[in-house]
Amino acid sequence: MSLKKSTYKFIIKWVNIYLEAKEHVTDYALNHNFGMQSTYDATTYQYKNKAHLPQLAHAYAISETVRKYVESANPIGTGSAKLFNVTGVRGSGSDVKANVSGKLTDSQIFGIKASVSRIWDSKIAKGNTAKFPLYVQDVRTKHRFYAIATATKGKNVLSIKVQNLKLKKKGSYRLVGISHDEIYRDWANQGKTSFQAK
Repeated sequence: MSLKKSTYKFIIKWVNIYLEAKEHVTDYALNHNFGMQSTYDATTYQYKNKAHLPQLAHAYAISETVRKYVESANPIGTGSAKLFNVTGVRGSGSDVKANVSGKLTDSQIFGIKASVSRIWDSKIAKGNTAKFPLYVQDVRTKHRFYAIATATKGKNVLSIKVQNLKLKKKGSYRLVGISHDEIYRDWANQGKTSFQAK
């Protein structure tokens, strides 16, 4: 998926408008197809649907497109994701660096942001960097430690900060992904994701 800058901004705009509008509509609207209101016409014996929140309905359609993209091609979640390939990981203390096979593109940054917007239930922010959660797992104990990774457009490295933990010297670790449905994702398919701390 290649995104032109104008398309990227357009999608971000409408997904954010959808989230903003969603916060202000009634529960009734939310339970009736996101902006669609159904009324019964006794003359024709038919139900008629009216988009009483057309802006929300439009934004919802675009949000659904982003959702489908997230589920099928995002770089941080599903096993089929191939948007980047990790070539090596190194770590010391609470800092981990993961090299990827090429410089991160606008499309990859958008994929990460779209994925994270579902994990954190937040808006898709503008900018050339994207933060996303993952786990650093101790290979021996199988314990997972929460971490935040930062991806930057034009760079070929992910900067990862392990939260509230210092890696043990010579300890063996690996990266484990987190999806929006909170199912742990094995990053083995993303490349060389295991490492030994220094």
